[in-house]
Amino acid sequence: MTNIFIYRARSSWVWCIVLWTLLAAVLVFEIVYHSYNLLAISALNAVAAGYLSYVLILRAKISFADEGIEIENPWVKVFVGYNLVTDVVTRYAFTLKTDTKDFSSWAAVASSRGVAKQLRPTDLLGTGLNPRNPLALSDSPRTDTGQAAIIALRRIDAARIANTGTSELKRSICWLHVALSVGSAAVLAYSLLH
Repeated sequence: MTNIFIYRARSSWVWCIVLWTLLAAVLVFEIVYHSYNLLAISALNAVAAGYLSYVLILRAKISFADEGIEIENPWVKVFVGYNLVTDVVTRYAFTLKTDTKDFSSWAAVASSRGVAKQLRPTDLLGTGLNPRNPLALSDSPRTDTGQAAIIALRRIDAARIANTGTSELKRSICWLHVALSVGSAAVLAYSLLH
């Protein structure tokens, strides 16, 4: 892949940093108040919760390249060449439609109604999302789905003009992240139940 642009929601960094700060504060609290008997359990829980927050929130991203789009979700990575993309949809999440299957991204999930409450057709001028009928609130350039769709449509048009898009479709599962996620969830479940 060449000329890669990575899209990730800015809020994902905020959520992870807040959670990691809270987990670190719990560990510091136990060290300051000499709760060493709980420190090992708390450290294990903090590592498990921190890892799950990374996998579920921060790992999701969309990589736009000259050849196609790579959607990386917590456990699955999909590369779709631009020649296979038939449409870009933003209804529930950023979704690439192909003739055989649709691929959605966790990195750009549709926002609530309040984020794009006052969307007008003039807001979409120059974005490449015109004309869409009916106009969806998730098409707003102020939402993650709208921003990802605008980037995707521009990169698809550029790839068709430069003839750099491919017809490649690759899907892979990261078994290491699956195993570590199951282990982390088991650690947290065990701590909650005992």
